[in-house]
Amino acid sequence: MFQKIGFPHTSEGFAKMFKVVCVISLACVIGQIALGGIVRVTGSGLGCPDWPLCFGQIIPPFEFASLIEYSHRLLATLVGFFVLAMTLMSWLFYRGNLGVVVSSTVALVLVVVAALLGALAVVTELDRWVVTLHLGIAELVAACVLVTTVTCWRFNVVVIEGKCCAENHFRSKCLVVLTAASVFILIVSGSHMVGLGYGSLCATWPLCGGSLFPSLEPSMVHMSHRLIAAVVALFIALMMVEAWFAKIRHPEIWNGTLLVVVVFFAQIMVGAFVIWSDFVISLRSIHLVVATLVWVSIVYLMLLIVTLNCPYSDRKSKFTSVLKGQGCVQ
Repeated sequence: MFQKIGFPHTSEGFAKMFKVVCVISLACVIGQIALGGIVRVTGSGLGCPDWPLCFGQIIPPFEFASLIEYSHRLLATLVGFFVLAMTLMSWLFYRGNLGVVVSSTVALVLVVVAALLGALAVVTELDRWVVTLHLGIAELVAACVLVTTVTCWRFNVVVIEGKCCAENHFRSKCLVVLTAASVFILIVSGSHMVGLGYGSLCATWPLCGGSLFPSLEPSMVHMSHRLIAAVVALFIALMMVEAWFAKIRHPEIWNGTLLVVVVFFAQIMVGAFVIWSDFVISLRSIHLVVATLVWVSIVYLMLLIVTLNCPYSDRKSKFTSVLKGQGCVQ
C-alpha cells in the first residue's frame, strides 16, 4: 500500500549539494527583496539611470544611491545564477519528482521576468505599476524557491497508490489559500500605496487620524492597506482554530500555524513602530523584510496542508511526490 521513494539517480553527496543550492537560492531571493526595499525607501531607484550598466560603467560611481542600486543588481545576478543551477540540477537528476522540477522551472522563468521588469522600472523612471509588479514577481520567486527547497529537503516521501485518502481537509485548504492570497495582496497594496506617495499620510495607529474610514482619498488608500492587514489577521485567527483541533493528529500543521502567527504579529508591531517613529527609514526596510517572511511562512504552511497525507506510516514524511498522475495529494 505504501511505497517509499527517494531521489533516484543521485548520490547522498549530490543530494546534500542540491539542498545547499536550494537554501542559498532562498536566502539570496529574500535578501534581494530586502535590498530592493532599501533601494526604495532611500530613494536610490535611479541611482543608476541606465541598465544594465551604471552611468555606462561596470563599476558604479562611489555615491550612496548608485552603490545601493548597483548592489541590488549584483545580488539579482547572484539570484539568477543559483536559481539557474537549482533548475538545471532538478532537470538533470530529479526528473522523477514533479514538485521539484515544476517549482524550480517556474522560479527560473519568474527570475527572468523580474529582471526585465527591473530594467523596465529604470527605463520608465520608476513607474509605480512596474515597481509594484516587480515586487509581486519577486515574492512569487521566493514562493517557488521555497517549494523546491522544502520538497527536496523532505526527500524521503510516501506515495499512496490507488485512491486518495478519504480525509481531504477541504476547509483547511481553502482557508490557507485565502490567507496566502490576502498576504500577497497586502504586500502588493503596500507597494502601490508607497508608489502613490501615501505611505506617511496617516501618522497615528491603528486608526488614521482617529478615523477608520478617513474622508480624504489619499488617507483612505493608506487606511485600506491596514484594513487588508485586519482581514489577514482574521484569516490567521481562523487558521489557529483549525490547527488547534487538528494538532494532535497533525502537530506539524499546528507548529507551522504558530510560526505564521509569530511572524505576522512581528510584522504588525514593526508597522506600528514605523508610524510611531515618524517613518524611520531603517524600520520601513525591516517592514518589507518581515512582510516577505510572513509570505514565506504562509506558503510553507500551505505546502504542509495541501500535501498532507492520511494515514501514513512514517510521521517524518510530510510531503507527497506526485509521479505521472499517481499518488495522493489532499
